[in-house]
Amino acid sequence: MRVAAIVCTVSFTDADRIAVAPGGWVHKAMERDSELHRFVRSRLDNDGFFHLDDPVLGAISRVIGKTVVDCYSTSSAGLYLWGI
Repeated sequence: MRVAAIVCTVSFTDADRIAVAPGGWVHKAMERDSELHRFVRSRLDNDGFFHLDDPVLGAISRVIGKTVVDCYSTSSAGLYLWGI
């Protein structure tokens, strides 16, 4: 959820803006989960710049790593997409 919240927070697509707006699914998740709220808000400046740090990069790396492993182990199409 952290990576989804980060991506939606820094994205400019309509779907992501709706997700982080009041009532959106990311906004609701951050209201329910104070740790997620703190994780995102502590790295977001008033001017909208999001600051990467080791915990953020670690969360993104875990998601990418799981995606590569899942593609590698379950799909020949995934293997093709990853150039394996």
